[in-house]
Amino acid sequence: QVGGAPFAPQVRRSYKVTVVTGDRPHAGTDCEVMLRLHGEGRSSGSHRLSSCSVQSKTLFKRGSSDVFLVQDWDVGALQRLSVWHDAKGSVPHWFLERVIVEPVAEG
Repeated sequence: QVGGAPFAPQVRRSYKVTVVTGDRPHAGTDCEVMLRLHGEGRSSGSHRLSSCSVQSKTLFKRGSSDVFLVQDWDVGALQRLSVWHDAKGSVPHWFLERVIVEPVAEG
């Protein structure tokens, strides 16, 4: 125990993150998009999704799904996530439809 709380070892974890951009006019973006996971045990660092992409294609296009592999410390049971962009692209608006986060089985 540490400070009265059970000791939780730090374990690395991979997460498959699927980001769905909506299918409406001007829904896509070319900005840098970042993500942070917040769990019951801790929060992850900030991840620039373009550097975590498992596909070689233009990201965050209208009506598309993009898949990323995010590696960080295990955050425990996921409670929420934060997603934002830098608003520096030539198309700074974005319609984020949904995000799906799945822990990747180790092995």
